[in-house]
Amino acid sequence: DCLLSRGLGDVYKRQLMYVAADANEHLFGEKSELTQFVNAHAADFETALDGDRTGAGTPIKQAERWRSAHAEYNEIMEEILEALVKKNNGTIEAFMKDVQCALAGGEGFLFEDDNYSEFVERIQAMDDYECFHRIMCEAAQRARSRHK
Repeated sequence: DCLLSRGLGDVYKRQLMYVAADANEHLFGEKSELTQFVNAHAADFETALDGDRTGAGTPIKQAERWRSAHAEYNEIMEEILEALVKKNNGTIEAFMKDVQCALAGGEGFLFEDDNYSEFVERIQAMDDYECFHRIMCEAAQRARSRHK
């Protein structure tokens, strides 16, 4: 049952908005733990870029490392989000439930305002491995472009 859809929406919508706004610095800033994680692991995903280009696919051991990186990504996200939610007087459980409801509906301020698109994508990547994989491959592509 979504708190956002039960008439309690204004309070929870504000909390979601505050956390999403705070996320810019804490999740996406150059010095954030998440940005450092993505940058540090981007090279591991270059084999995915090469596999896509050549059609060679992905070795099993590489895929296992990616799954492990996804678990680590989730731990970092949960830790950061929990601190942000607590700062805004909420609980991570209620926050994640509201985020999931918002994601399932695919509408509302998170989806209408482009300022939140990266936040939405990073949240989706927690539950959606393919979204996580895409984020990491994009980081690998950016790193590869910088080194050319």
